[in-house]
Amino acid sequence: MNNTGSVNRFTLCGETCPAGDFLTQFEQDWGFPMTPSLPSHPFNQDMLLIISKLAVVDNNGPSSIGGRGTPLQPLAPPLAQ
Repeated sequence: MNNTGSVNRFTLCGETCPAGDFLTQFEQDWGFPMTPSLPSHPFNQDMLLIISKLAVVDNNGPSSIGGRGTPLQPLAPPLAQ
């Protein structure tokens, strides 16, 4: 059981299917496990930096796409149908 309620913790999920599993593929591709045991491992440090830069938009709605206020960047174009 993972506890992500404390500082410097995160959880990533990967698929396991008949063709293989993500954790094995990750290690084969990158040469280290996706779950390195040392908090000081560069992968852990990179993930913590990335997560610290994420923000949650909790005031999104039909009249406030992406949240209220003036967007810092223009909205992405609509996806092709």
